[in-house]
Amino acid sequence: VLLPANLGLVTLAPLEPGALLKTYVPDLMTNIVEPLRLSGVPDEAILGLGGKTRLNDLAPLLDP
Repeated sequence: VLLPANLGLVTLAPLEPGALLKTYVPDLMTNIVEPLRLSGVPDEAILGLGGKTRLNDLAPLLDP
């Protein structure tokens, strides 16, 4: 089951034992870039996390 974040309070009642995986889409600057910079990771290494593709979402955040 994939539930949207804006759905509000949801109660799941499984009929059998199972597992729940809770995930979220991080804010790239707040949750990824800033903590890595504070840890001393260079921007080139941070950029590498997004892969070598034109669709790298980190690239615009690292432009001066």
